[in-house]
Amino acid sequence: MQKSKKMIFVSCYNGVFWLSLAGVILYLLALPPTELWWFGWLVAACWTPIIRRKTLPTRAYRKIWLGGVIFWAVAVHWVCYAYWATCFGWAAMSCYLGIYFPLFIFFARTMHHTRLRRNFRFPVWFAGPVAWLAVMYLQKTLMGGFGFALLEHTQFRQTVLIQLADIGGESLVGTVMIFVGVLFGYCLPVTLSVTPDMQAECVSKSKFRQNAACLIVISFTFLILVSYAKLRESQRIKSDRPPLHVALLQGNFKASLSVPPEWYEEVFENYKNLAINTAGNNNRYVDVIIWPESTCIYPWVDVERSEFLAKTSESVTEAEINTFIRENNKEIIDLTQTLGIPCIYGVPSYVYSEKKEKYFQHNSALLIENVNTTDYDLAGQVKPFLHYYRYDKMLLVMFGEYIPFAEYLPEGFFLKSLCQRADFGRSPVNFILHQINDDGNRQFLYSASLNICFESSSTRLIRQQVKQLKELGEEPNLLINLSNDGWFRHSSQIDMHLATHLFRAIENRKPYLAATNGGFSVGIDGSGKVLEIGKRKSNQVVYVDITTDNRFSPYLFLGNIFHFSSLGCVVIVFLCSVWEKSGTRISSNIKEIHARLVSFSLNNSWSNKQY
Repeated sequence: MQKSKKMIFVSCYNGVFWLSLAGVILYLLALPPTELWWFGWLVAACWTPIIRRKTLPTRAYRKIWLGGVIFWAVAVHWVCYAYWATCFGWAAMSCYLGIYFPLFIFFARTMHHTRLRRNFRFPVWFAGPVAWLAVMYLQKTLMGGFGFALLEHTQFRQTVLIQLADIGGESLVGTVMIFVGVLFGYCLPVTLSVTPDMQAECVSKSKFRQNAACLIVISFTFLILVSYAKLRESQRIKSDRPPLHVALLQGNFKASLSVPPEWYEEVFENYKNLAINTAGNNNRYVDVIIWPESTCIYPWVDVERSEFLAKTSESVTEAEINTFIRENNKEIIDLTQTLGIPCIYGVPSYVYSEKKEKYFQHNSALLIENVNTTDYDLAGQVKPFLHYYRYDKMLLVMFGEYIPFAEYLPEGFFLKSLCQRADFGRSPVNFILHQINDDGNRQFLYSASLNICFESSSTRLIRQQVKQLKELGEEPNLLINLSNDGWFRHSSQIDMHLATHLFRAIENRKPYLAATNGGFSVGIDGSGKVLEIGKRKSNQVVYVDITTDNRFSPYLFLGNIFHFSSLGCVVIVFLCSVWEKSGTRISSNIKEIHARLVSFSLNNSWSNKQY
């Protein structure tokens, strides 16, 4: 019995699928809801023996892919909660994302086993992290990208270990985790064998000094991470601006595509009452109230000024446009005036383009200020001028906010009615938040870059928005997210979404605010520290006092340079590998031809002598 157990263990260890699955299990345990974060540093240890093996049959990659499919099916099971048809999307997404697991192994093996000049090969502790960074770039870019349940997200509560994200983005943290995991895995045997007396022994043993060196390097790596976090924290400069007092609304409504029309009114009334209570709270001063995504039922009607024809631009005045907007958005403007506090709403918006002669529908964030700046209407009467900013969501969710190639689908096809159609936003918008002085004048306080829902999972998008505004001389002081996570039934998705908020704050070194329905409304500082957060499944107002963070973020300047370098390195080594195999094949063919010529020459010489 003991012998059979050892044989089973050896068979599993030598089997690619079981080693791959062991890494998947550790990965899942490190993610929410279990959050055994230390397992995240050991994930790559299970994959290292596979990378180090001299040969790996093609069918082994199918087994690794199966392990990847299992991982993604479990990690993003919450996709099925939104609607019954999303189960098909969940299955397709799991199969697609599972491809990146064998792709990582293939890249790492190519890097490690390809002989370069003078028989030089990249060590596995270099090949693994470089391959991982290249694969993560592809995963976050192709097919719109996917940025949930990443390896680095297992550490989102250990903020002292993830400050490196402000150099190369969140993927750099995951790369360091792969580096540490590979060093742990380097201490493991490549394969196991069973001797005739059924005792397992190592085929490839690492020397004691190598193992000790690996543990020393691992310790030194954690020391660097902690030291860098302390260094960046010491560079924080106390802000000379007064804090921004924010009220984040959080609800507990489960969203669905099949809810009755009165559900939207119930949700709106709930958030309206929260806002009214906030405005009437004399014990708490608030500069702005932030509503979650799509919780205001009043649509916003607007015009795209940049789409005016030349004749219209010359004839239409700003006062006329202001009058048009006031007349078509009276309900939401009156609500803001009643509250007496500037509000950022999550609203549907309809924006008219004169050049296209149509209305575009957007999922938008809207800031309306309640200020008493003097303006005149067309009749010359004095009236308050309307200050507002509108941001249209730029990264839409496939099958959630748009159906690809919907115009080519037949009428009545169920996919066309799966979701409400939305158009893509074009550019980031800087929301200017003012404070009213005692004398009634507006005082500039903060500027904010907005993002909506899953846009927070895109490292590249948020960085591009901040960088674009900075180039225009309007660098934002903070980031704000409006989300509706009510689709996912308070599952691990809301924890994973929270992780994306923390990493965006660290990457850009800017405070981050999120107002969420069905999830966490949260205030985060520029170091990823949670200042205030709502309770799970709670209907409440989260009050946060935010100050600026003046620290420079290298990531805003460097961007994806590490990703491009890794991908370029992998491609170059892959081409060298192809060249090496081609050269070996040609060399063997030449030797075979030479041998045949020699044989033919000898035979011909023997025949002549006989003659």
